[in-house]
Amino acid sequence: MSPIRRAAGASTNGSAGMLRDGWQDATLSEIRALLEPDGDVAALVLFGSLCGPPDQIDWWSDIDVMLVAKDGARERFFPSPVWLGALGPLYTWERSSYERSGAIRAVFTDLRRIDVVVVEEHVVADIANWQNHPLRGPRRAIFSRSPAVDDAIAAVPETQPLERPATPNEFEE
Repeated sequence: MSPIRRAAGASTNGSAGMLRDGWQDATLSEIRALLEPDGDVAALVLFGSLCGPPDQIDWWSDIDVMLVAKDGARERFFPSPVWLGALGPLYTWERSSYERSGAIRAVFTDLRRIDVVVVEEHVVADIANWQNHPLRGPRRAIFSRSPAVDDAIAAVPETQPLERPATPNEFEE
């Protein structure tokens, strides 16, 4: 289990946009070590704030990942968060079901926060047509054994996050 360390004054790794001394790197390594050897996992994709500008990542930044399960294996990872227990004791969790995916928002007793979107491999090919999907912003594959995931990442244009909120005039335009 990862110890929580204060991110104040932590150095950043500009290429990955993550805190070198924060809890996120260690926890992401644990997630990878847990899932990469699992034959039911086709890919793991990081998205959200940890893929954004390094100066916007802090101790409170959660980990957002898309777990692409092999077809027929989604039930191993959703709706139950039991598998997340390998990363440490859960304090609380919430799940949401959508037409093509499921999401688990987990908070561990040490206050680490992980949001996992779980999809099956066959639905990834159509992900660009979803109204909301996790690949619409910055993202990077942590690992992939799936040409469908690789193609989806390459095909979906990456929108850049706003570096500041829109002004009222910009919002109206």
